[in-house]
Amino acid sequence: MEIPIKPPDGGNPGEDPDQEQRQAKMERLASEYISRSCQKLFWEEVREAMIDMPPTVCFSRKIGVGSLDLARIMAPKIGYRVIDREIIEFIAEKTRVDPKYVEIFDESHPGYIKAFWNRFSGERSFHLSGYSRNLFAAFFFLATSEPTIFVGRGAHLVLPREKVFAVRCISSKPYRVERLSRTLSVSAKEAEGVLEQADSEQRRFYSSVYQRSYASADEFDVVINFDYLTAPDQIADILVRMFVLRFGIRPGSDNVLAAQDGF
Repeated sequence: MEIPIKPPDGGNPGEDPDQEQRQAKMERLASEYISRSCQKLFWEEVREAMIDMPPTVCFSRKIGVGSLDLARIMAPKIGYRVIDREIIEFIAEKTRVDPKYVEIFDESHPGYIKAFWNRFSGERSFHLSGYSRNLFAAFFFLATSEPTIFVGRGAHLVLPREKVFAVRCISSKPYRVERLSRTLSVSAKEAEGVLEQADSEQRRFYSSVYQRSYASADEFDVVINFDYLTAPDQIADILVRMFVLRFGIRPGSDNVLAAQDGF
């Protein structure tokens, strides 16, 4: 079950001044990501602001490969929540913009990026730069508020790398077409058309938001090819083992359920 996400409560003034200062700093850093992410000092500031961030799992995926299902299987094994489309509601609530407008810029909503804002008269507009800034801020806030598995949208590129377990999920196009055809109950030809559009929009998303044209394997701790690894439950168990080894988490600790005491 996915947990509804709300922006962090502001609390009473002076209730936790250190936390308030860190949140304010995260807001500022989110707005500076594009211009400063190549600077060492920037990442030092991010680490300082996110000192309370627990080890975080970030899935990167080709659309339709099945990474969300895998994340949902892995989550209860380590006591984490899964954040996928909930981040849209987070940004919408934070910016007081209708979620349907936030979706226009989202990587998982192919085709909408071509829509024109002015067709919605009287509605508050939202721009890509605003989406990017609020997306980065959402990553910062959500990663520090509760142990989290992020699915998609480049979270692994924004969060402090030493606290991220980054997983890339890939497969051949025929595998994705067959899976999407089965999931949507459409023909293979229709599924292929949907994927072609989704892939195009995902490339546009990463080019616009991160100035990247592809996901390099060296960005990740592990790359999973679903053409050859086909048992999600077993894959999730392997990922949990790797996650525990990556961060030296003691089985049965606050972040890893006691059920994993076989490690």
